[in-house]
Parts: sequence; C-alpha cells; structure tokens
Amino acid sequence: MIIRTRRAPLRRAFDAVLTALAWAGFFYLFASGIRDILVGASTGLDVPFWSAMMPTMGTLSVYVLVGVFNGVLLLVWALYNQIRFAGMDRRKPLPPLADDELVASFGLPGQRVDALQQARVAVIDHDHDGGIAGVRLGYEWIAAPVKPAVAASAEACVA
Repeated sequence: MIIRTRRAPLRRAFDAVLTALAWAGFFYLFASGIRDILVGASTGLDVPFWSAMMPTMGTLSVYVLVGVFNGVLLLVWALYNQIRFAGMDRRKPLPPLADDELVASFGLPGQRVDALQQARVAVIDHDHDGGIAGVRLGYEWIAAPVKPAVAASAEACVA
C-alpha cells in the first residue's frame, strides 16, 4: 500500500532545509572525529589508556551487572511463558465482514463496494475527516459518496 500525503510547498521546503542542516551537522561531526583520531594516532596518546579508564571501570561494571541481571530476568520470563503457554494459540482470526457491514462501514452503495472487491487496482481518496472522498478504479472515476453520518442507511447513498 502506498500512502501519499499532499503537503504545502513551504512545509516541504522547510523539511528539506532542516534535513540538509542535519546532514551537514552529521558530516561535520563525523569529519572532525576522524580528523581527531588521525591526529591522535600520529602524535600518540598523552595518558595511558588503562589509567584513564580505571576511574570509570566501577561505573561501567555496575552498568554491566544491571544489564546482565535484566537479560537473565527477561530470559527466565520468556522461558516461563514458553512452558506455561506451550501449544496454546488463543488468537483467533476475525470473521470476514459481510457485504452489508462493508456497505455500512465504507458508506458506499452496494454496487460500488462490489466494484471495489472485483477491481485489481483501486485508489481511495480520503477527506480531512477520514471519510471517503472518492474512489478510482483503474482510470475510471466514481463520484464522491455521501458520508455515512449524513446518510440514514446505505440505500440513501445510491447516486
């Protein structure tokens, strides 16, 4: 399914400028990081690696322990559910909609719902409230239906 939303040209331009600025910022940060790595590799580190890392090892070990605990807890919960619900599938498919339910749901006359079901390609345009504004089957245009809230029944929608 392809959903295309029409947007104002000003909004599209604003999104394009914002995206370009975000990419420019990413490339700037990426390039400066690569440059700093290359400069550091050629001049060497000022402080030995392990002596710089030792103050943070306590914090990192707590993070690792919490992560391992969460992982074990999740694994135990998953195994418990696998044993508890083994072989059970309580999900049932929804029954198919009847034609009269489709007519009431779409707010279209029965003939048009039948044409939609038979069509290989159908384009449904919606209005701002989510109602069906028009239906195109192939290259054919079918006039906009009356909204279901306005029509008392599906028969009132027949053009």
